[in-house]
Amino acid sequence: MNRTLIVCGGQFHNISKSALQEYDFIIACDKGYEYCEKLHIIPDLFIGDCDSLKKNLPDNIKKIILPHLKDDTDTMYAIKEALKTSCTSITLCCALGNRVDHTIANIQSLNFIAEHECSAKMFSEDEELFCIKNNSIKIPMKTGFSLSVFSLTEKSEGVYEKGTLYELENAVLTNTFPLGISNEWKDDIAEIGVKNGTLLIITSRIKD
Repeated sequence: MNRTLIVCGGQFHNISKSALQEYDFIIACDKGYEYCEKLHIIPDLFIGDCDSLKKNLPDNIKKIILPHLKDDTDTMYAIKEALKTSCTSITLCCALGNRVDHTIANIQSLNFIAEHECSAKMFSEDEELFCIKNNSIKIPMKTGFSLSVFSLTEKSEGVYEKGTLYELENAVLTNTFPLGISNEWKDDIAEIGVKNGTLLIITSRIKD
């Protein structure tokens, strides 16, 4: 099993040592290297065009320096590198906040990961995002969080939600109507699945 963590350059958040130990390979994307230093971890690989990195990289870090003019974002390039290793899951952290355009780009990147039949996740202190295609996922109850489901494809068919306050069975979700917003857990574990389509599943901290 190869579980890859990509540390991006969005809003920083702390990650526990035990959580970091879940990953087999860590990639720092540009400013994400500074975040790795804050987390006291040495990435296995640096990828970036160094446009947001404010310090020099040490010589002993394996690196891929990208040109400023390119089609792929640094994060997308890192995802493609991770997929070359036949990894089973790719998780993005420090990838939310700061800029809406970058957040949307990273959500699309989760979609790209799911398209390649790899487990796709992104998280911050207040949110967890999962992307599944023609698949299902089980999410344990998180007290103080809501649970939302969106279709990233024009139409997602055969959608079901079990163990939630508002359950679905063989439903159709579209990317033009937010039917799946702000659900809750009814059981200890919620199971969400889709027969044909791609879903974005988000747990969000409920704030007063």
